Amino acid sequence: MDFFGKLLAARMTFPLFPAKGGSIINIGSTVSTPAPADAAFYVGTRGLVDSILKSMAKEFAAWRISVDGVNPSFVVAEGTRSGGLAGGPFEETVVAFTPLGRTGELEDIAAAVASLASHEASGSQGNPVVPRGSAM
Repeated sequence: MDFFGKLLAARMTFPLFPAKGGSIINIGSTVSTPAPADAAFYVGTRGLVDSILKSMAKEFAAWRISVDGVNPSFVVAEGTRSGGLAGGPFEETVVAFTPLGRTGELEDIAAAVASLASHEASGSQGNPVVPRGSAM
C-alpha cells in the first residue's frame, strides 16, 4: 500500500476506535535512509510514510491512538521472490550490510508489530522500529 493508501486507511478507521484509544502501525522500509540510486520513486514513497507517521502520531495522540511504524529492510517473501530479488546478487548485497548476516523474516516483522500493539508499548509514538534481520 502506498503512502496515500496508508493515510486514507488511518483517516477512515479513526471513527471506529474506542474511546480508550488504540494503535495504528504502518509498515515502511529502511530504504529511505540509505536512499540507493535507481530507486527514487520507491525511496521517496517510503520517506513519505515516515513523515506521515510522525505527523499522524501528533495528530492522533489527543485521542489516545498511538501511531508507530515497523521499517524492515529486505525480506524474502512472495514479492521479492517473484520480482527476482531473492536468491541472487541483490539479496547477497543486502545481507552483507546486515548485522545478523541474514535477510529479514516475516516473523521478525510480526514480532515488532505485536510488540508495538501491546500495552507495554503504550509510551511509543511516531518512531519506526527496525526489526531483527534488517540492514543498517
